[in-house]
Amino acid sequence: MKMLKRVAAGLAAAVLALGMLTACGSEKGTPQSWAGSNLGKVINADTVKNSRILLDYTVVEGEGTGTQKYAIGLHNDSPEKVGFVGSKDHGWLSKAYRGYKESGKIVNHSQKTYIEHTSGDTTYYQPTFDEDALWYMFGGGNLRFGSNYKSQQVVMTSEEKYKGKMYHTESFALPNGGAGEYTYTFYYESKDADKPAYLRIETLSKSCMLKLNEFKAVAESELGEYAFLLKTDHYTQQT
Repeated sequence: MKMLKRVAAGLAAAVLALGMLTACGSEKGTPQSWAGSNLGKVINADTVKNSRILLDYTVVEGEGTGTQKYAIGLHNDSPEKVGFVGSKDHGWLSKAYRGYKESGKIVNHSQKTYIEHTSGDTTYYQPTFDEDALWYMFGGGNLRFGSNYKSQQVVMTSEEKYKGKMYHTESFALPNGGAGEYTYTFYYESKDADKPAYLRIETLSKSCMLKLNEFKAVAESELGEYAFLLKTDHYTQQT
């Protein structure tokens, strides 16, 4: 009898442990190859090296709710491409592999002026959490593909409800030293949707939700109305 009780207790513990593992797994999602994901259609080895990745978004949760903003990927190391994050009026402009707060320009597009910003100078324009996290995502060396890099091999997929509607989600994380880990979760209305409807960015202490108006890879010559965000030609430098 004692042996039967021990066996029963052992089985019960095993079932409980399995249930806990299953619950944890369902919260984190299911691994899927990056190449076969929706994200892989826009962000892949070819686009990271040769194209621009464009985000036109509106903040719907977080600092600056209701503001429409833009982020243009700054990938490629030779020659370095300039990237931008901010609004049509003002934002950060800097080259790949350089921190926008340490080396770059704070651009005021509405007044056609800019401030050269280097470490130690006064920061006239403070980035919001969404801008900081998107710059980090697009920053040189953070999204890595190919046989020599294992950073982007899989995404975690799941189904999540947002505002009463179910979405197919694809997530990945990027470590950021002392700042912790940035997690990027893209919300698609279906598994085969052309583009995500939302992007949630999270750390242990902060989060924001962005409504994505555009999310696509484009050539430099195809930036269209967004091209001026990368320019300071004929702008006046502020002192």
